[in-house]
Amino acid sequence: MAQLIDELLSYFNAHSEELLKEYEGKIIVLSKDKEVSAFNDFETGYNYGVSKYGYGNFLLKECSRAAMNTVHVVNPIVTVV
Repeated sequence: MAQLIDELLSYFNAHSEELLKEYEGKIIVLSKDKEVSAFNDFETGYNYGVSKYGYGNFLLKECSRAAMNTVHVVNPIVTVV
């Protein structure tokens, strides 16, 4: 999982200007196939990423100049009943 996230962060950084031009101000979900989906808030983006790709299989990132060096880690809490 960590290797995938590192790969996606590297992709984001390498393509940041293109991504900023198209998605600035949005929250993006980046899949391992480099598909990009944009959302207005983290919750919607996270829910989309989990439902489409599963936990740990996508990057959720704020696409803005101010957040270029910011990474948020989300660890889901799983409860077995």
